[in-house]
Order: sequence, then structure tokens, then C-alpha cells
Amino acid sequence: MSDVITCPTCQSQLRVPAIASTIRCPQCKTVLNVSAAPASPPAAPLPLPFAKSRTKPAGKNSLAKKVTKKAVLVDEAAEQAEREASAKAEHRKFVKVAVEEMDERDEIKLEKFERLQELMVHSRRAVVMFTWAARAQLLGLVIVLAVVLSFMVAVLFEVASSLQGRGSVGVGAILGATVFAALPLCGILAVLQSSLSGVGMVSVSIGTKRARYLGWIGCAVCLLHVLFIILQATKAMIGLATREFAVNPSDPLWVQIQPVFDLFGMVTDLPLLSEQPTRLFWRYPISVFGIFAAIFEFTRLILVGVIAQNYAEDGKATELGYRSYKAIGRIFWVTMLAGVARLVGAIAFDWARVDEAFILILGLACHAIITLGTYLALSLSVLGQANALSDTVEVMEAARFAAEVENLEV
Repeated sequence: MSDVITCPTCQSQLRVPAIASTIRCPQCKTVLNVSAAPASPPAAPLPLPFAKSRTKPAGKNSLAKKVTKKAVLVDEAAEQAEREASAKAEHRKFVKVAVEEMDERDEIKLEKFERLQELMVHSRRAVVMFTWAARAQLLGLVIVLAVVLSFMVAVLFEVASSLQGRGSVGVGAILGATVFAALPLCGILAVLQSSLSGVGMVSVSIGTKRARYLGWIGCAVCLLHVLFIILQATKAMIGLATREFAVNPSDPLWVQIQPVFDLFGMVTDLPLLSEQPTRLFWRYPISVFGIFAAIFEFTRLILVGVIAQNYAEDGKATELGYRSYKAIGRIFWVTMLAGVARLVGAIAFDWARVDEAFILILGLACHAIITLGTYLALSLSVLGQANALSDTVEVMEAARFAAEVENLEV
């Protein structure tokens, strides 16, 4: 854009470029300085008499803008406050619902825990019953151990008397009073053991959920065990009443005390079970009722071990549960080893005749050691089981059991 100026010398109209600072007049050659000459402002148009003024007073416009800006800020603050209030209300509502749900869950969990405490009473009672049943069996084993020891000594006395030509006085005449004095004690202990085991199995069946099915199975096993014990004891008493315990030249001397073993089987039939292979091999009389009684007795022992192991694991005492079940394993191996030893002893010495005194006495000593060792080992194993069961009771607490979700589903 260029400006137009008038030459002061010749009055010529000159067009000045926008970037020029001096200009020479083409007419008079006068050099003009145009940088200092201010450009004339354009003339403002004259207002029409009927036109309204579009300009507003500066003071009023600024005040309106400030008022508008303050109003906008107030609206934004109000909206922000409303949003914050709404968020707080939603948060309070969420917290309230969460607290109510937590309270409801805690209340349900508390109810389940209280129910678990009630069930724990039955489970603890079951293990206490099993403990006292094992102790009753241990006491019965000690009595049988003493009777068998005395019986073996009497048999040796019978052999010595026969070899010296004094005649047979009969083992029954020597130990009749001892055997029949021990029988009532063993019978009472057998009834006590069976009763305690039955009560324990019933308590397991109404105890905590995890072991209930074992209690139901145990109740049936205990009933069958008692049934075959009664049948076995009845048959053994008939045998005692009809047989004189004297040395029979056709049978080995340890066979003479079979009816006594059968009768004392009401305490434990496991030694009787260990002798069955030898009896079958040599065609000696066997006790069918005793075999079934021993099978159900061992099944009951296994169930007691598994139940105690489950309770110990729920009580966070895994090693204690292993101890309880390991005692059953020892009883099993004692029974198996006793059966093998009895068979080996029978093969080694039962062929001896009555006149072969040395072989006969060795055979009697061998069978006596096997019998005493069997009852002694069983006594120690049952003692270990009783101690493990007693320790299991100490860890059976509802607080420990509640850690297992399955136990709370009562």
C-alpha cells in the first residue's frame, strides 16, 4: 500500500512507496524526506442523523463481562459441588451395602462356627471313646499275656512230669483256676471295649462332616465284630467244657491251648488270625468265627486310624495323624510276622514225637516265644495307638477346624 503526497516546490502529486524513506520529485528534482511525514488518518464517516450508535460505553461493557465471568464461575463451582456431593452419596451407599453384606456374611459364618462347635463335641467324644477302648484292649492283652505265659510254663511242667514217668496231671488241672479267673476280667474288658468303640462310631457319624461316612461304616463293622465274638466265645466255651487239656501224642503241644486262644479272642482275635495258615497247613482245627471276628476287628482298627488321621489333619497336626495311622500299620505287621513265625516253627518242630524230648522242648520254647512275642508286640502297638488318640483330642478345636471350608459346610 502507498501514500500520496504533494511536492512543496512544484505542487505535483507524488506517490510514495510504503518502504521508501526519501523520494525525488520528477518535475523539480526536489528530494523529499517522507519518513517523518505522518500518514494522514482517514476521515471518519459522518454519522447519519437517524442511525443508532453501535458502540457501548467502555465502563458498562467491562462490568458486564466481569459479571458474566463471575456467573459462569459460580455455575461451574455449583456443578462441581453437586458432582462431589453425588459421588460422596454414591460412596456412602456403596460402603453401606458392603458393610451390610460383610455383616451378613460374618453372621452366617458365626452361625456356622457355632454349629461347628456343637459338632466338635461329638467328634471329641468319639476320639475319647476310641482312646479308652484302646486302653481297655491293652489291659485285656496284658491279662492274656500273663495267662499265656503261665500256660506255657504249665505245659513245660507237664512235659517234664511225663518224661520223668510221673504221669500226666493235666494242664487244665494246673491252670484251670487261673484261666477261669482271668476269663471274667477279659469278658468285662471285651464288653467295655466293644461298647466304647460303638459309642465312638455313633459319635463320629453325627460329628463333623468330613468323617461322618466313616462313622456309619464303623457302626456296621462294630456290630458284625460283636456278633462273631459272641459266636466264637460260645464255641470256645463248649470246647473247654468237652475237652481235657492233656498232652495228646498226635498233636504238637501248642495246639492244646487253641481253645484258650479262641476264648481269649474276645480281647483280640489277631493272634488267632495269624495262626490260621499253620492250622490249615497241618490240618489242625480252625476257628471260622475267629477268622471273621479278626477281619472285622482289624477293619475297625483301620477305621479308627483313618478317623483319627482326618481329625488330626483338620486340627493342623499332620504328624499326629500319621502317628495314629502308623500304629495300625505296626499291628498289621505284627500279625503277619507272627503268622510266618508260627508256620516256620510248626514246620521245624511239630514233626517231633513225644519220646523225642529235646526236639519237643525246643518246639515248645519256640512256640512259647512266638506267642509271648505276639501278645507283647500287640500290647505295645495298642499302647502307641492309645497315646496317639489321646494326643489327637488336644488338637481338636473348632478354631483349628474352621480353617477348612468343608468343615463349615455342616
